[in-house]
Amino acid sequence: MKRNRALFTHLIIAIGFLAFMTGCEDIQPGEACDLDDDCNIAGQICHEGTCTDSCQEDGDCIEEGDICVDRPDPEAEEGVCIPGDDDDCTDDTDCAGDLICEGGQCVDPGGECTDHSDCPGDEICENGTCILPGADYNTVLIEDRTWDTNASRCNDVTSDRPTAGAKIQWVALWDGGTLVEYATLHDYEFGDGSDWGFPPSLFDGSDPDYGGICPGDDNEQSPFNEDDMFALGCEGWLTVRFADPAGGFRRIEDHHEIEVGEYGPHCNDQAQQGDEYFDVSVCSSDIGSAPIFMEDINDHCDLPLNSSPLTGHNFVHV
Repeated sequence: MKRNRALFTHLIIAIGFLAFMTGCEDIQPGEACDLDDDCNIAGQICHEGTCTDSCQEDGDCIEEGDICVDRPDPEAEEGVCIPGDDDDCTDDTDCAGDLICEGGQCVDPGGECTDHSDCPGDEICENGTCILPGADYNTVLIEDRTWDTNASRCNDVTSDRPTAGAKIQWVALWDGGTLVEYATLHDYEFGDGSDWGFPPSLFDGSDPDYGGICPGDDNEQSPFNEDDMFALGCEGWLTVRFADPAGGFRRIEDHHEIEVGEYGPHCNDQAQQGDEYFDVSVCSSDIGSAPIFMEDINDHCDLPLNSSPLTGHNFVHV
């Protein structure tokens, strides 16, 4: 009986010792906790019920891709490491591994470039790719649609001169109700039934300053002058860009509007006895420099801005 009591006593002591040792075991990173003191690994703190690395800056975080953020407690002296967003960044240190931060995105530096100096000529580095300033969409196409909308106007003649097609007076870029820039000629091609107008002088980036000539003010019986308009001709077209004071051409973005001034019968119903029509599209910078051809237009002017043919004075959203 005494021997059994001794065995029982030793068993109780052993169990107590084991429980004591287990209670003293360090809580490992990632294990549950209630207080900072529950995390006995150096540099570990309790964050949202889990032992987590503490930090002062991103570089203190051991796990790849982690970033250092402030703790909810405003009196806390250290931050806490949390997984960073793989995409959004403000500088290279926010990106995982060898990725670098370009344009708010973590990108592979194995692309064409990491900064502007890696690119040839006037190109700049954006998201690891060399592009021309103002790349993406930077060209506006105005294409006559009279030929399939009001074909009788393809025979229009004024003062014994062929003047078929939409008569474009100006093109301008707007942003939030503010005029940004008047258009500069990129290229053009007369369509059938017109040789009226000289686009290089009409679209030179300056204010057209037509002194109230329609369509801006819709003055009845406004003069019909070759110096004030370009008759596209049926199936003719015009491409323009908007100069950037910093160099190159402005990128056309989804917060912009394109204004097109087109002379019509509302301006002078004697000179214009019927409506003419046009479409507006935006072309990518890949369209290149003039001269361009119809295949270039078909390949690169892939963003139409109107759902049905336009006539007269219009604003279209990008």
